Amino acid sequence: MGLRAPFGYVGNEYTMAKLFSSILDELCSHCHTNDDYEDGCKNCPAGMLVFACRDYILTAIEGDKHHELYISEEWLSKRRVLGHPEETERDRQREMYFIEQYKPECNVLREMKSCIKGISPHPLFYVKYSNRRGYERPKRLARFIELTNKFRKLELERLERWQRAWR
Repeated sequence: MGLRAPFGYVGNEYTMAKLFSSILDELCSHCHTNDDYEDGCKNCPAGMLVFACRDYILTAIEGDKHHELYISEEWLSKRRVLGHPEETERDRQREMYFIEQYKPECNVLREMKSCIKGISPHPLFYVKYSNRRGYERPKRLARFIELTNKFRKLELERLERWQRAWR
């Protein structure tokens, strides 16, 4: 599938979030069947993919927390036990730099995780308002899509900064 990196599934948060919202928009929005709903849409092919995308987002690695681990006393003591060289101040500064660089997009990722917890597909997923024409995207999904776009913008800005810095 091309998603697995050497350390697990990483770097596809935006893609999976867009896929999640696209499936809900295109396949689940006007679903009227209860045939697959016994297990909360998990037996439906679209539902399976929605839940896979949802799980990916919920388990996404937060880069700032990941790099905070590398300067924690717990990590450093494990390195000492394994006989690795002591971490230098330069190593510590590098990890602090990464933490600072990742923080804005990770704050948005944490909001995305919180938001997506309340989104599950179900029959008649889109809201029909009696006083308006047509159906509307649920507010929580609209918020999730806003956060997804904000996450992508911050991610691209960080990558652009790194590209400029390493030229």
